[in-house]
This record gives sequence, C-alpha cells and structure tokens, in this order.
Amino acid sequence: MNHMSSRLLNRGFPGDKTSDILLRLDSIISIEPKLGLIMVGINDILQNVKIEKIFQNYVEIVRNLEYGGIKVVIQSTIQCDLSRCGQKRVEKVNELNALLYDFAEK
Repeated sequence: MNHMSSRLLNRGFPGDKTSDILLRLDSIISIEPKLGLIMVGINDILQNVKIEKIFQNYVEIVRNLEYGGIKVVIQSTIQCDLSRCGQKRVEKVNELNALLYDFAEK
C-alpha cells in the first residue's frame, strides 16, 4: 500500500492582521504548499481596520497564493463574542464574511 506523506504547517501568528500576512507571503509561498487555508480578519476588526481595507488585503493574499500555485480555501472570519466585542464589531465580522462568501463563490 502506498502511503503519502503529508505535513501541516501553521503559518499564522497570534495577533496577525491581513497586512502582516501580506508582509510574509514570500516566505509562505517559498515552502511550496499545495493547499492554503485562510482564516484572518478578526484582529483587523479588533484594531478598527476598515472592512474595505481588510477585504482588499484578503483578495491580494488569495491572488498571490493562487499565483504561487497554491489551492486556497477561504474560511469565514472567526466571530467575536457579543459580550466581549460589542454589536458593532459582530456586525463588521458578518459584513466581512458576506464579502468573503461572495468572493469565494467567484
């Protein structure tokens, strides 16, 4: 029986924002992953980065990974607890996730 070797690397860091990932994209692409799973955005929202900028960075991350030959899986941005983050931030997460859903569909 042929067993394929696979390994999983987490290239995220606590507190990462989309802008931080953009700065590290070359090091991520250089390890030549076949698949990239992305879940980012909550730290941007917690630091009051505008949704438009978060989404723009997200699209740039995905495009660069795809250009590097990486299949990308877009995951929803993790939802922040209402009691911790407040209604406004919860709504921003929902807005970003709606944009990401539409982007992933295309």
